[in-house]
Amino acid sequence: MFRKFAAATALFCLGLTALTGCSGKLSTEETCDYLNQQIKEREINMKFETGDIKLAKGETGDYESALEEFDAMLKDTAGKTGDKQLQESLISAAGQSTSALKILADDSSDFKAQMESISELNTASQQQNTEYLGTACPNLDSVG
Repeated sequence: MFRKFAAATALFCLGLTALTGCSGKLSTEETCDYLNQQIKEREINMKFETGDIKLAKGETGDYESALEEFDAMLKDTAGKTGDKQLQESLISAAGQSTSALKILADDSSDFKAQMESISELNTASQQQNTEYLGTACPNLDSVG
């Protein structure tokens, strides 16, 4: 009796693994779909638009909040994907937004200096690190 139950359980687990993939991680396409879904559900673009308007007036709070949420979303998505290169791109993009948050949080510099520092984050190396994100997810909603 135990053998039959164990065999049936093993077969069920094998079938489940085949359906979800060996690692239980999202495929590249599923990852891109998940990220797009999160961007829409959390209304990230609207939050960045609102933040941009206030940022132009020197108010950084809403923009910082949108960056924090976006950063967390990228890290969460990186942990869900089975595509190592996409995972690295997502982590790199999250690192860039984390750096931007640190710059905005620094009250010792003026707004213009903060914006210059943020624009300097978009280096050739950074672009190279996140380039795969655009290749893997060509239909990804633009953010920010």
